[in-house]
Amino acid sequence: MTSYFQLAIKLGRTLKKSLTCYVVCSGINYGNGENILHWLFKQAWQGASSLPIYGTGTNVIPLIHVRDLANIVLNVIDAKPKAKYILAVDQR
Repeated sequence: MTSYFQLAIKLGRTLKKSLTCYVVCSGINYGNGENILHWLFKQAWQGASSLPIYGTGTNVIPLIHVRDLANIVLNVIDAKPKAKYILAVDQR
């Protein structure tokens, strides 16, 4: 079974003149109803005495707001960059 990613790459190679494919890999989406981090933000907002720390606390989780991700996709459509693989994450 071929994944959508593999299918997009295959079509991009076979139909180069009529189809341009880009792969936008995003971090964990948040905002606009994406409530994966809601509990953590709620604890911080309510002034919890401590927030959970996992492991050593030095890990970095790639995140991106859904509006920023939408803007990146629109910019890719408009600008047609040379890079075919784009990593879409918030800056640290």
